Amino acid sequence: MSDQIKVSELKVNPDNPRTISESQLETLANSIRRDPEFMTLRPIVTDADGMILGGNQRYRAITERLNLSEIPKSWVVKAADLTEEQRRRFILVDNTPEGLGGDWDLEALSDGWGLDELEDLGFDGADFGDIKKDGGDKQCEVKIENGE
Repeated sequence: MSDQIKVSELKVNPDNPRTISESQLETLANSIRRDPEFMTLRPIVTDADGMILGGNQRYRAITERLNLSEIPKSWVVKAADLTEEQRRRFILVDNTPEGLGGDWDLEALSDGWGLDELEDLGFDGADFGDIKKDGGDKQCEVKIENGE
């Protein structure tokens, strides 16, 4: 028995309310490439028929950027027992709407991370003020410019 699943068995949710830019998609693909074990910790969630409830962007990164035709079964969880209403809510809650996910502690980010690492992890839309490339400046002001 194979421990792989064909990505063709998964179906993109046509009503997915989230979008992703090309650069964000590339950052996500790089993240999966760098840390594939994280997919087991934050898997693609499908309904009983294989329609993706959570992880549409991860699926796109896997198929469009990594060009994988099979992935480990551990990267996919079926939420077959959810009601239709629960599936609808999951689609939103999985994407952490504003107010449900908390806020970044920007001081903790500036104290514990270097600018290169933050940018590599996808924080390219933020202004990190005086964080040095090597993470050496621990006393800096960090703010998000895009209103978040």
